Amino acid sequence: MPRPESRGAVVDFGGQPPPRPGAGPRPPYLGDDRRRPADGYRPRDREPYQQQPALPLEIRVLPEQKALGAVIRRIQTSHRAFPLRDIAWLFLDNPNSCLIRIEPLKDQPMPLFQCKVCGYPALTEEEVRGHLISRHLEDFFDIEDVDCEPPTGAFNCVARCTLSGELLGPPNHHSFAAKVLEMLRTRYASMSEEAYRSRIEMVREPEVIEQWRQQCTKKKVYRRKGAIAHEDVPAAQAPAAEGDAEAPPEAVAEPPLKAPSFTREVAELVFLREVVPEQLASVKYLICTAGVATQTSSRSLGMMLRDALARERRFPASLFFALRGAFRHRKLYLFRVNEPRGSDFVMLKTPSLLNASHTVKTLQDILTHVEANPACTKAELVAALGGTEEAPRKEVLIQLAWLVEKGHIIEFYNDVLSVPSEYPAFKTLPGEKGQGQHHAGGAPQRPAAKAPEAKPQAEAAEEAIVAEEAGVAEVVEEAEVPPAVEETVAEEAKESEAAEETKEIEQAAEPAE
Repeated sequence: MPRPESRGAVVDFGGQPPPRPGAGPRPPYLGDDRRRPADGYRPRDREPYQQQPALPLEIRVLPEQKALGAVIRRIQTSHRAFPLRDIAWLFLDNPNSCLIRIEPLKDQPMPLFQCKVCGYPALTEEEVRGHLISRHLEDFFDIEDVDCEPPTGAFNCVARCTLSGELLGPPNHHSFAAKVLEMLRTRYASMSEEAYRSRIEMVREPEVIEQWRQQCTKKKVYRRKGAIAHEDVPAAQAPAAEGDAEAPPEAVAEPPLKAPSFTREVAELVFLREVVPEQLASVKYLICTAGVATQTSSRSLGMMLRDALARERRFPASLFFALRGAFRHRKLYLFRVNEPRGSDFVMLKTPSLLNASHTVKTLQDILTHVEANPACTKAELVAALGGTEEAPRKEVLIQLAWLVEKGHIIEFYNDVLSVPSEYPAFKTLPGEKGQGQHHAGGAPQRPAAKAPEAKPQAEAAEEAIVAEEAGVAEVVEEAEVPPAVEETVAEEAKESEAAEETKEIEQAAEPAE
């Protein structure tokens, strides 16, 4: 298109394009007849996108038993109060510490299949069979490399996969077709054979052909684990008859016989016939880790699982119910801070007030200072009562540890102290994640946007211990929850019984049917 003479010039885009220099006559432009919609048709008249209906399944997120036990032991040994939402984030951050329970809705039967080896979920048997062959064949077969003779013959070219760079062999060799099918099964299961063959190139360099020959001097054989080859004992090695002389001492026992070796194709046939029927289960409901569940090859089920985990990350309601039931079952104390709609915390003992008039002076000073300064820190308390001398500071810490252990003072995970009350005072420290969401004696405020700062040493140490014992990642930043969602969850939690919530945790440890 010629450049306009000025910025204000108008170019007619509706006419015929100008002829190209040195080119013949162009065919008539048919865009107006073929692409222009019919009269009266507008883009807004198009039918909306029809979203696929959701599967009739109920998906719940539960904590894994070993990780949950490690978190509970940490709460019991530290005598501190930890936020329930941060504990839920510990499980969500590590897919192996978070369980997914999948169950059909009531009066809506739905076939579910599961791999008994790792808990892989699927909607059809074919998906589980493909998963077993691609992921667990080596769990039931030993793979050995044996020497063999290089292929003989004249080969003009060799095929090479452009995706992986692996040599597949000459097209006129008998191993070429088997190698292509093996690559499709093991690496590119989502591709069709035609699409994969289009990614194969032919290389004619002699050094590449010789490289393939040397590569064929080794081949893999598969032997079934635990299987022993049975062969007839030769007559010369038969046990001696009664009364005969004992075998000579120089006789050496032969090594145990190995299981028969198979090629990859034969090993897969044996695997499908003998192993798959035992490791494939049709279940009414299934429980598996989040890391395994999200690897399902079923597209509709995978989308539901990812949506469920995304909702839990925004607000872990399902994990909240499960954790509350587990903590109540272990006789832990759950409470809220600052106000009725404050954040949930959990600690070992139910706090109780202590009459300071019948205690020693150090205990009286500690209780009086904490009551007069709500949500003060341990460092502030020691500096106010212990001064700069080491002996008084040590005495204050010893008496404070006794009060925390007996439940007369609440010590939060970030060293904030509070006296027992209906809604104990709590605050976040400067530089701590979630800063500004908890304020003593007030409603949670919206955190101000600012650059991330370094965490306090005490908080970092606590999180490192919890993460190390639970085997989960560090707690990520809290997500802001709408008040309406919190009210709804609070009402549902009050209506549900503790036994029913605990049942979800117990079912997580049950094996799949």
